[in-house]
Amino acid sequence: MNEYDGLKKLYRSSPRNPRQLNSFNTSDTEVVRIKKDLFLASSTDSLAVEIHSGLYKQPETWGYLAVANSVSDLAASGAKPIGMLISAQWKNAHSGRVKTRVYAAVSKALKTFDIPLLGGDSGSSSQTVLTTTILGQGSTRPLTRLGIKPGDLVILFGNFLGTGPALAYDYLKHQSRNKWELQFRPSPNWKVTHKFRKYFKASMDTSDGIYNSLVTLAKLNNVSFKIDLEQIKLSPKSNSYRRQHSIPMQYFIESDLGDLQSCVALDSKTYNKIRSRLPTHQILARAEKNKDQISCVKYSENHSHIANYMFLSDLLERKKFNYSLSLNLWLKQFSR
Repeated sequence: MNEYDGLKKLYRSSPRNPRQLNSFNTSDTEVVRIKKDLFLASSTDSLAVEIHSGLYKQPETWGYLAVANSVSDLAASGAKPIGMLISAQWKNAHSGRVKTRVYAAVSKALKTFDIPLLGGDSGSSSQTVLTTTILGQGSTRPLTRLGIKPGDLVILFGNFLGTGPALAYDYLKHQSRNKWELQFRPSPNWKVTHKFRKYFKASMDTSDGIYNSLVTLAKLNNVSFKIDLEQIKLSPKSNSYRRQHSIPMQYFIESDLGDLQSCVALDSKTYNKIRSRLPTHQILARAEKNKDQISCVKYSENHSHIANYMFLSDLLERKKFNYSLSLNLWLKQFSR
């Protein structure tokens, strides 16, 4: 049983709050109406396999991303934070010095994102697992993943696109020798989505990668998305790394290690009206009618020349999430 199916089964067999407004997998946060003009948004997230696998080697990265992952979920909702809880289950081999470095990074990240710490828990385990739960509130209903129509635009906030995929690529292909981990400090901005909440129709964070986020949004809203790769802008360092190693641009869309950006949908008229007021962002995709029901995410015609093209996530599933094998097979499509 995979992660998705396990949670879905749990949701179906467990009591639910009658005031909860979202259903399974339709929102980055769980949304509960407290009263007419007060909504609670909450999310919980764990950092585990990234530590065990050695993808994240530095305790400072563990602490920062434990916080950032939950902030990213809240940012997608447009709610304002109440605070965060943290649970740290420590592997016996991790010394007091490691714990001190993690806690210092957590504290620094909370200050960076302007999130109060409410409390937490600590214990021992066979592997280190850091879990954070964030609580937020809003006077208007928080954003969910529903509400996208054909013609709507999807935009990404931030100017750090590509750092997560570059980190994963360097880990798989170059044994992390380019030290991308030190640069992987994504900065989801809850203040932006909170400020402009009334203009947005739907939202999702990109923690699992842009492609996976778009697939989820497409299936929930019965649309497809078209991406013009020539319009996508990576961070300068990510783009330099891409050119140095001749990495196809599609990889930065399809990698499942995302940059924790807010992926927000709005209609084109609204976008044209407010775009000069929006902070740094870029147009990611346009929603279309899902005519063929085959592929819900497509690249523009000038990047659709590979016959029988397979997306990286499809290869990962076929190869039972053997990342190195899947990436090598995916790259071969571009050398034929």
